[in-house]
Amino acid sequence: MTGDLTADAADRVADDLRALPGVEHVTITHADPRVDERRSLEVTHSAGYARVPPRVLRALAEHDCGVVDVTRQGEHPILLAI
Repeated sequence: MTGDLTADAADRVADDLRALPGVEHVTITHADPRVDERRSLEVTHSAGYARVPPRVLRALAEHDCGVVDVTRQGEHPILLAI
């Protein structure tokens, strides 16, 4: 991403991500130290996904966002994007 994610842009990305199969929850946050508390998106995938689906990566790329980190919480991959 070339600059910080604006509130409007974050809302648009979150809406697009929420509409995708396999995306369970999207949170817009400012509290993650991995991105110096910049506005970012936490994307929780449904249980059972072994990886981030390509459709999620494409949606992020269409909005000029990129992946910072992917961790697991039990069966759920959690993606952090800015």
